[in-house]
Order: sequence, then structure tokens, then C-alpha cells
Amino acid sequence: MKKLLVLGAVMLTLIGCREEHRYEYRPVELSLFGGKLEIIADGQYGANYEQDGKKKLDYGYPYHIRFAYVVSSEQNLKFFSIKNLQLIGQRSNSEHSLGNKEDGRVRNINDEKFIMFSAGPLTADEYEYQNYILKAKVVIYRTETVFEEQDIEVLLETEYRKERRSDWFDEKMSV
Repeated sequence: MKKLLVLGAVMLTLIGCREEHRYEYRPVELSLFGGKLEIIADGQYGANYEQDGKKKLDYGYPYHIRFAYVVSSEQNLKFFSIKNLQLIGQRSNSEHSLGNKEDGRVRNINDEKFIMFSAGPLTADEYEYQNYILKAKVVIYRTETVFEEQDIEVLLETEYRKERRSDWFDEKMSV
């Protein structure tokens, strides 16, 4: 019985096996003004392709940089703004200005309030896969007139990994 299970597992991995290349960035989390600022570079899946007789799939460009500011439900939160957003390539020293982004849609989940938005897209035509230094001014409005602001500088660090996927299994498990 054990041999049959092992044989089944081996066959499952060989049937429609696809090599997935994940070009990701590590999430960044900062404590800021009694809350938490999360910065995540979200990528997308590209098209399936074949190279050297192998089935492949890439996860990466285009990226959107997602910003989320989270506080407890007891705190006031009215508006969240990122000003003068810049990315500086650590290897290439390239500079990219993404301007200003803001949002005032406060969401409540469990015992937290948060505002979330993204900047982008960052395309392969304009950006290369490398570490980036992100610089910006974060402004958190507690009310219409009361706000706190701080300049931030964080490293968006690359995190590449290669995985194997089974096309057959993905197809059977898809909704």
C-alpha cells in the first residue's frame, strides 16, 4: 500500500509538471503613529510558456506597491496619504517617481481599522528586478485637520524562488 502511494505521488508530480519562477519582494512592516504600515509589492502571473522543452510560468511584472495602514478600532483614522513616492534601484541607481497616492476609505475588520491603496504598475519596460530603496512621506489624518507625518526610507528586497506545480492537479482543484 505504501509503495502504491509513493508511486502515485511520483506520477502526480511528473504529469504536467510546470516550473514556476517567483520574482517577489519581501513585505515590509513599520510601526508608525501607534499603528502599523505594511508595504507589499504584489506581482502577477504571466502566461504559460515552454523553454528548452520545459513547461514554465513566471510570477512578477507588472508589480503594484500596496500600502496598508492599520490601527485598533479605538483610534481615529480619517485619511492616509503617501507623498513624493520614489524608488531608487540599489544596483542600477535608477530613480523612479511615482508621485502622490491617497485614500480616505476606512474599512473595519474585526477590531481594526485600515486604509489600503496601491501605486503602479511597475512594468518590466521601466523597472528591472533588483532591490529598491523606497522613499516617501507618510501622512496619517486622524480628523479633517489633525494629522501626523513622517519621512520613511525602506528597502524592498528581492526574494526569488523556483517551485514545481502540477498542471493536472491545478486543473482538478480549480473552481
